[in-house]
This record gives sequence, structure tokens and C-alpha cells, in this order.
Amino acid sequence: MSQSPINDAATRKEFERQFHNHLVAAGGRRSASKFYAIAEASRNRFLMQARGLPGTVLDYGCGDSGFQATLAPSLERVIAVDISEASIQKASARARRLGLSNIEFRIGDCEALPIEDNSVDAAYGVAILHHLDLARAFAELARVIKPGGRAVFAEPLGYNPLVNLYRRLTPEYRTPDEHPPEGTGHRSGKRVLPNWFKLSPSVCVRSWRCRLSKRLCCSAPS
Repeated sequence: MSQSPINDAATRKEFERQFHNHLVAAGGRRSASKFYAIAEASRNRFLMQARGLPGTVLDYGCGDSGFQATLAPSLERVIAVDISEASIQKASARARRLGLSNIEFRIGDCEALPIEDNSVDAAYGVAILHHLDLARAFAELARVIKPGGRAVFAEPLGYNPLVNLYRRLTPEYRTPDEHPPEGTGHRSGKRVLPNWFKLSPSVCVRSWRCRLSKRLCCSAPS
């Protein structure tokens, strides 16, 4: 049975925090890892675009997936932010084991980042935007990324029937407010991200450059 979306922002965020804390404690999505093989091409494309991003790079909604550990050796400095304390603890423990000293982990809300204005040169994220209020998310990215900075995101596609079947079969891995993009835009991001790179039937990867980053705030729900 599907859950109803949560309208109150504070309640939604607390639900997400507790959900992902519990998911990490339960071992994550290891039992479903075979289903993610379909996204391998998109994952490789994402890594290719994210490697070598300049300066200080924001890992937006880092989770415990280990992407920051994969990318950090090719980056100067990483600030990894996630709302889930358990995810941050697991990801930071992995970084210590690997001797990665250029990652700073922060517990925080992606719609109200614990980061100063114009303080990062670039940002990346994997399967995070579809958990967020996009108008708030894009406004925050616009606030913290320096003008001319670059952002790279990989998101699941909501119109793929196999992916949707998988999502229906694994409700224990979902929160009620997830909204994967459908079509070539992403709800409130259509004016900001007019064209998504569709790289596999399951996942899209998009990068864009913030020419006038404050314009990202103009994105409104449609």
C-alpha cells in the first residue's frame, strides 16, 4: 500500500531522517543491489563528470553510499552533507579507514545547508533531488555554489516501467515524498534543467553551470 505524501516540511524532514537512520542500521539496500546493475552505465557517466570537479565540492545528500570515497581522491576538498546521522557516521568511518583526509562531513538539511554563501566551487549528488522540495533545494544550491560553478546530479527516472515495478516491490526502501523525474524536465527544475541526459532506461545524469547562480532561485513548481 502506498503512503500519502507528508505536507508539513518539518514532519517530512524528520521522517526522512528517521527512515534513513533505520535503513542504515538495517544494513541498507544490500538485498536489492542486483537491481541496481541496470544503472551501471549511468553511474559510470556520473563518475566521469564528477571526477576532477574544481576546488571545494559539495556532496549534496551524501548518504552512506560511498560515492564521496570513490570521488575524493580526484578532488581537492569535499564537504559531505546529509540529514541522517547514521549515514554520516557510516560514511565518515569509511573515509577514515581509507585514509581520506580531504572530506569534511556535516549533519544537515539539504534544504537549509550548514554552509556559507558562495563557498563551494561545485556540487554533486546521487538520487537526492527526488527526496526534496525542489524550489528550496535549487535555492540552496544557488546560494552556496559560486557563480560559474558546476553541479552534477544523477536521478532515477520515474517513467521507466521496470524501475517503477521494482519500486512497487520494495516499499520498505521508499519514503512517501519521493518524486522521480518524469519526462525531460524535473518538476520545478524545468527552467533550470531544461534537458536531462538520458543515459540508461533507469537513471538520468545532468550537469549544468551556474552562470548567474542566483537565477536558480527563480525555479517555481509547475
